[in-house]
Amino acid sequence: MILQIVVLGLAAYGLMLPLVSPVAKKVAPEVWSCTYNRIKGHDCPLCGFTRSVEKMYHRQWLQVPRKFLVIASLILFEMVFRVFVLVLLLKKILSRTQLKKIMALDMIFHLLVTVGGVSFLLVSLR
Repeated sequence: MILQIVVLGLAAYGLMLPLVSPVAKKVAPEVWSCTYNRIKGHDCPLCGFTRSVEKMYHRQWLQVPRKFLVIASLILFEMVFRVFVLVLLLKKILSRTQLKKIMALDMIFHLLVTVGGVSFLLVSLR
């Protein structure tokens, strides 16, 4: 159950980043700047994600790169899934066997997303 809450919190943080970003930039600009950009001297493959989520908040869908729409959709799906599993766990609706099946599907989903994400990053870094 702790894992569900932690992942839900991380997903929520990812979608709340545009709300946190302006304040964080003012409070600690050196910490908030992109480390990859500082070291390599050019934008990382995920550069612009915060701006893209902010555009999504303002319903400017056509201005958001497709890769960020996919990432934001996956984060949103993750949040809905985690809330669903948490509710089932709290209401004790799931049996141990059902929970194991859900966890197996969850691991397979994350493995596929990770492989896809790593492939995307490798192609982007060329």
